[in-house]
Amino acid sequence: MRLGKTLQAVSEVNDSQSIEDLALLGDHLTQQAEMAKRAKETLTLREQLAQNLRSATQTTEKRRANLDRLRSGTRPERVPGAIAELEEAQRYEQYAADQLTKATTALREDLPFYSRTCAQEMRRGFREYAMAQLQRERAKLRILG
Repeated sequence: MRLGKTLQAVSEVNDSQSIEDLALLGDHLTQQAEMAKRAKETLTLREQLAQNLRSATQTTEKRRANLDRLRSGTRPERVPGAIAELEEAQRYEQYAADQLTKATTALREDLPFYSRTCAQEMRRGFREYAMAQLQRERAKLRILG
């Protein structure tokens, strides 16, 4: 009878241990997954900004070529419009370059913080897990002893 109660008590400790392990490690892993997701979204945004800059640069080059063609051609009345289009394309290209620079700078500033925080949180999570494991093993030993 005593052996049955002891086994039941150990089984209950094991059950609670499994649930606590899932909660403890799950919380830390979920937090890390969220941080990784935000980092991925930031990198995706930066890639979109880089694509916008490439597109703006191509547009500026096309407008410049169009202006040069109009200046050397027989349609000088269209030159002022082409100049306005080129200036607008150059302004947008500069805006896109500024946006990309800001995003890149923010990423470079945040990366060390993210890396440090990620490592600290994972260490803290594993430390908490190890401490909880030790406490549960001690509880099992008290039950068995």
